This record gives sequence, structure tokens and C-alpha cells, in this order.
Amino acid sequence: MSSCWSALRAASVLAETPPPSSISQPQHSPSPASSSAPTSHRGSLEFSGSHACSFEGGESNTDGAARQEARKAKKAMYNSRRKRYKHYHEDASLYKVIRKAGYLLQVLFSTSLPFPSDEARDDEIKLAFEKALDTFGFADDFYNLSIEDMKMLQQEDGSIRSRVQREVNARIATVYGLDPAPSPSQVLRNKERVSALLKDSAFHYESPETQEGRFQHPIIQQVIHAVWFSHRNALGCLYQDDFNPIPHATIALVLTSIRHTLSMYQTGKLVSGDFTHSYFTVYDQYVSSLAQMDEGDMRHFWRHHRRMMFKLGLDRAGVREDKEEELVIARAPQDVMAREIERMRLKMVSSDTSWDCNVSRNTSPVSNGSAAENQGRSSPSPCPPQYSIDLAPMMLGPCSSLPGPSTLTSPSSVVSAHSAITANMPSTGSCTQATSATPSETHLGPTNNDPPT
Repeated sequence: MSSCWSALRAASVLAETPPPSSISQPQHSPSPASSSAPTSHRGSLEFSGSHACSFEGGESNTDGAARQEARKAKKAMYNSRRKRYKHYHEDASLYKVIRKAGYLLQVLFSTSLPFPSDEARDDEIKLAFEKALDTFGFADDFYNLSIEDMKMLQQEDGSIRSRVQREVNARIATVYGLDPAPSPSQVLRNKERVSALLKDSAFHYESPETQEGRFQHPIIQQVIHAVWFSHRNALGCLYQDDFNPIPHATIALVLTSIRHTLSMYQTGKLVSGDFTHSYFTVYDQYVSSLAQMDEGDMRHFWRHHRRMMFKLGLDRAGVREDKEEELVIARAPQDVMAREIERMRLKMVSSDTSWDCNVSRNTSPVSNGSAAENQGRSSPSPCPPQYSIDLAPMMLGPCSSLPGPSTLTSPSSVVSAHSAITANMPSTGSCTQATSATPSETHLGPTNNDPPT
């Protein structure tokens, strides 16, 4: 009897009606929160009539439906009053910071912290807001979160769980062969089917009957793709680093939601129930079991499976995978560059007659010393031998400003130089001795450290 009274009292509070002790007082017009509740709900608060609690302590279906209606009405009224992202549109800078913080929180609650404690959630909200400020280059004192801002951002973890639950609800009956509106004969079948699926969470196997394909039932991938890869701007597409490969926390969240929904069929008929924070203990058990898949020889195959779920999600959304920029070419080590220098020197000398052999000699490992020093070297110099001309006999009197001994590259260049000097000498004067010089007075031949004549 006391349990019946407690249930009725809770229903009266949720419907925002006076407590049972004041039922006999005049009734005021119903509040907006309770206007959608059936009028029979108030009558059920008395211990008589067709809607009264049974003496066995049970609750009639009508009372349960009325309570659900009252709760929905109250929730709708609350949601209509709370702050939303659209309310920040007047300030474009603040809007993009708040919106970014919301996305960061959604990613966090999807991939690592689906069931945060109140303290952890508030800390993560502040951290996400700081990251959003830093992303757009705003100082820490750009804006201080108000209580209303915090309340709005506190809804993000529940929002993620609701989206997962909605996608699970849409598939679970078809996937597991349940009848959402069973006949009396089908109620027993639903009950037996759900009991087998829930035992040791057999529903997560690819084949629940044979229990093969651990954590690989198709519904897991279907829900993940529907929640996080439904379009090009979905979280899994925009924040690929956080979803590649699909995290264990994400899989565990989906598994927890599936188990919750299946438990709603335990009586053989579907009943409603909220997917609340209280399921964090179930979630923790799934995380622990999934960690086993990431150990030993299974690790490689399991990671490949999770990565394939990610890639298929991108394909479903029509998005390409973000890849790190690959190194096209690395800088050559020093020994490779030395080899290339020598190769280019030999190649250019053999193909280009205008090659500067003086530069080549400076870089060549072949010595210009004596024959004994050069003996046994494998790379003779590709440049032609140098020739010297001693212009000393021509450097007399006013001609002393002419160049002295010079090194030229070929006999023909020696003759050309001699002709040019001779042509520029004065015809008379103290340079007559120079004009009488002949090519026979020059020395032609390889330099090879020979003393000048």
C-alpha cells in the first residue's frame, strides 16, 4: 500500500498538481506543464475507481501513461526555455566560439567520455571553451561563461546518448527479429528471444546463435555510421583523427544502448525507459571486455576491423580520408652529394668545350704534381694540359707594363697571344729588341712544374 501511495505522489509532483492531501481543496486551472495530461490522471490519485492502484502494490497502465505524458510535457516546457546555440547569432564571434566548444564536447562524449560525472563534465566544458577561444585567436578574458551557458553545454553528453538511442530503436526489432506490437502468442516468443540475446550479451556477436564474431554484429556498424557519418559535415568526417580507428568508447556506448533497448522487451512487450547516466556501470564493463580485443595476436586484426568501420563511414558520407602530408623527397646525405659533384664534373667537361678547366682542376682529386705523385691514380684529369709562354724577352723599356709569364691552355692560344703582343708593340724606340722576338724564343710544352725558360 505504501508503494502505491509513493508512486501516486511522484505522479502528482511530475504533473505539477497539488499533493494528495490537498485534493479536496478547490482546483485551479491546470498549468501549461499538466495541460496535456489526461483528466483521468487526477482521478487516479484517489483509492477508488477504475484507475486506482491494485492492493497488490501494482500500478495501472493508465497511471503509467499519464505519468509519461506529464514528464514529456514538463521536459518540453523546460526545453523551450533553455538557451540554445541560435540565441548567440547576434554576436558572430561569440557564436563561433560557443559552437566550436559544443562540437569539441560532442567529440569528447562520443569517443572517450560518454558517461561523465557532473564534476568531470563541467571541467571538460571549461577546457573545451578555452580550446575554442585559442582556435579563433581570442584572449582568455574574451567572454566568461554564464550559468545559462554552462547549462546549455551540459546537455551535450545527453544529446549524444539520445542520438545513439534513437538509431538503435529504429533498427533493433528488425535486426533481432522482434515484434514491437506482438500478439499474445508472440509475446512469449519475444520474451524468450530477448532472454537469449541478453545472456552474457550474446547480441554483440556477428552470429548470436553460434556466438562467433565477437563485437561484430552489423547493427554496431550501422548505428555508428548513422550517428557519426551520416553526411559530409558529421562529427566523424570533420574530426577524423578522433574516430580513426573507431574508439572502444564509441563501440561500448553503442553496445550499452543496444542492451538498454533489448531490456525494454524483457516482458515480451516494448516498454519505454530513459537511456540515462545510470548506465555508466554497464558501459564500463563493455570497455573492459573490448580492451581484451586489443591484446596479443588479436590486436592487429581488431585494429584493422575498427579502421575499416571508419573508412566505410567516410565512403558512406562521400568524404575522402585526411592523410598526413607525405615526404616527397629527402635531402641527400653528404657522401651522395660528393659523388654527384664528381659525376657532374666529368659529364660537363666531356660535353661542353666552354667548361672552365681551372675550376675543374681546383676540384679534381688528381694532383698536378710530379708523375710519381700521380702514379696509380684512377681518374686522370679530363682537361687538356696547360702550356706556358715566357714573355720576358718582350718586357723591355716602355713595354715593361706588358704581362709577364702566363699560363695558357693550348699551343694555338700561345701563338695567338704572341701575335697580339707583337701587334701592339711600338715600331721604334727601346722596344726594338722586343720586336725582333720570334716564336722560337718562347717555350711551348706542358707545365708539369718545369722551370720557366
